[in-house]
Amino acid sequence: MSIESFVARILRFLSIPLFLVALFLTYQNLPDRVAVHYTPSGQADGYLGRDSVFYIAGSIMLIFNILFGFLSRSILTLPDAAVGVFGTFRWRNNPEALRLSLIAWLGLGAAALHVFLVFCLNALSELNDSQSAETVFDYRWLLQLGLALLLVWFLYLPLRLFLTKPRVVEES
Repeated sequence: MSIESFVARILRFLSIPLFLVALFLTYQNLPDRVAVHYTPSGQADGYLGRDSVFYIAGSIMLIFNILFGFLSRSILTLPDAAVGVFGTFRWRNNPEALRLSLIAWLGLGAAALHVFLVFCLNALSELNDSQSAETVFDYRWLLQLGLALLLVWFLYLPLRLFLTKPRVVEES
């Protein structure tokens, strides 16, 4: 197992319990009627039930994990020629290393999603806390964080494939 695969697997599996803890803590702290939409002036104008927020956040996490898991398993079954489409010339000669990099990339994407959802749940909890002085404008950085995580994730694989050489994967 490459260091990339190991790190991706650890980050993914550590981010799952982090998300679950954040989800349950957020659920406990939310009021029955949760403000989820705000006017340009910062006033809440859209609400959901606490249970709906719980199920929506859990569903997003579950659906993306199923999707990433399905894609990872699909990559394992692709013929070498099909896997080579994703890589540069250097990587096409080593389809097993390319497979491992693709699967690690998907694992990193899942971990990034979990972390982003944790920040979103925290913001939702703070915005709906009656004792908190924070406003929706205090969380403008959250959109930038999401875009940054998405951009880093999208660019990681092409940069990895263009700037590095594959390690020879030994068959066991």
